[in-house]
Order: sequence, then C-alpha cells, then structure tokens
Amino acid sequence: VELGEEESRVKSRMQSLIDTLLSMDRARFFHQPVDPVRDGVPLYFDIIKEPMDLGTVKKKLQTGAYRSEEEVAADVNLTFANAMTFNPVENIVY
Repeated sequence: VELGEEESRVKSRMQSLIDTLLSMDRARFFHQPVDPVRDGVPLYFDIIKEPMDLGTVKKKLQTGAYRSEEEVAADVNLTFANAMTFNPVENIVY
C-alpha cells in the first residue's frame, strides 16, 4: 500500500523526531531493548511488563507498523515511563 502525500510527510516527521532523540547523548540507554543479562538488571521483566525502546520505535516506523502519530507517541512515552518506573530518581537513566 502506497502512502498518501500527507501520510508520507507525517512518517518523515516522526522518523526525524526519533532520529533526533536517538542522537542525544543520554539516548544511548534507549537504542535497543533492555537485556537483563547484558545490562545487569535481572529483575527488569518482573517490573516492566511492556518493554519498549527507541530503536524498536524506529524499526516499527520503518516497517509501517504504526497507523497513527498517536501510536508512535504512545511507544515513545512508554519507553520513558518504563525507565522512570524501573530506575531510581538519582539514576541517569531515570
């Protein structure tokens, strides 16, 4: 299915937004899904039931998995809500 002109512009803006977020220094924590072993957080999936990261958001945008800007925003918000739920306030990831 080919995107209409407006849908294509929206997708482009969303991709630009995600690329901008990913380019920020502290975004390095959000480039890929949390791996409890690699990241040293064995209880992560006990606390976070719906994991999300910006790398996954970018992939979903590229593959056309989102139907609206609101879905993109929901996953971006979920990424940061998870970080704030799991990490203490004094942690840089929070």
